[in-house]
Amino acid sequence: MDKQTVTILLHRIIKGYNDFYGEPTADYNEADYNGIFNCKSPKESHENWCRARKEVGWVYGEIKDIENKIHPCLVEYDKLPERQKIKDIIAQTLIEYYKEQKSNNNEISNKEI
Repeated sequence: MDKQTVTILLHRIIKGYNDFYGEPTADYNEADYNGIFNCKSPKESHENWCRARKEVGWVYGEIKDIENKIHPCLVEYDKLPERQKIKDIIAQTLIEYYKEQKSNNNEISNKEI
């Protein structure tokens, strides 16, 4: 499994999580995941995500509006609601697993997913 496939999988996991809470999810954008493989913590992952969003014109707003690029999570990690922090923990966990498998020269198979 390559990095792009991992980020697509992560996006789909996050979409499912958002769907459960009735929260809309923007379409997959590879740029949202640039640098995620270098993050060492959920906080760093969130900061990376914020930076990527802001670079393409997203701004903070209390109500998420994908069409107008407004997002309530464009805040410091410590100010995120717990429910939102879980997404960064999920992302970090998946990325760490991917890196462990790569460092051990193991390929992640479809059976594991």
